[in-house]
Order: sequence, then C-alpha cells, then structure tokens
Amino acid sequence: MMSKDADASRLDAARFYSSQCRIGNRTFNVEILRFSNGGFVDISEGQDARIGAISVCVKTNQGVTSTNLVPDRRGGIFAQMVGELVAERTSGMAVVSLYLKEEIDPSITKTLLSEVRTLSAKKD
Repeated sequence: MMSKDADASRLDAARFYSSQCRIGNRTFNVEILRFSNGGFVDISEGQDARIGAISVCVKTNQGVTSTNLVPDRRGGIFAQMVGELVAERTSGMAVVSLYLKEEIDPSITKTLLSEVRTLSAKKD
C-alpha cells in the first residue's frame, strides 16, 4: 500500500509535463501543469526556468477571452496564442508565463506551439 505522500507525488507527476527545445543556438524550457479545468504554462528561454510576461485566457460560451497581466516586450502575442490554445483544449482557463531574452521569429513560434500542443495532449 502506498503512503499518502507517495500517492500525492505520483498524482502530481501525472499532471506536470516538461520538455526542453533547442532551436538554433537558443534553448527553451516548456512546462505545463494541468488541472481538470485548465492549466499553467511556463515557457522560458535559457537553462533556468523564469517567470516572465503573464497572460490569462478563459474559455467562455462566446469563445476565449484573453488579458495580459504583465505585458511582454519581446514575444508579441505569443503568450496569448499559447493561452488561447490551452484554454480551448481544456474548456477552462490558462495562465501563461513567457520569458524571452530576445524576440522570436515565426519558425520558433511554430516549434514552441507544436511542443505546447504535444505536452497538453498527453494523457495521465
């Protein structure tokens, strides 16, 4: 029989997904913590995970509503795009943190969105 702590750790591990993407000479960490009604997504450039610009997206009957709590100077609308993707997939809410050292181009955007799709589609 598993202890409560071991059981809780196993459940937490089933909700947390992460990967590291090397794109050219840049490294990005993508982390998703899933909940039954949404998720928290952190995308940060560099070896260490960092908190950056914050966007919140909520799925409603009329679509997905988005707001930027902490605006980003480098990512444009990328954090909002990620949040809308996760909110739509979970029919809930998404909180996205995006930390970038410099602007990202469309190929990086496409690769990171693909990684978020892959991680958010994983089953428990």
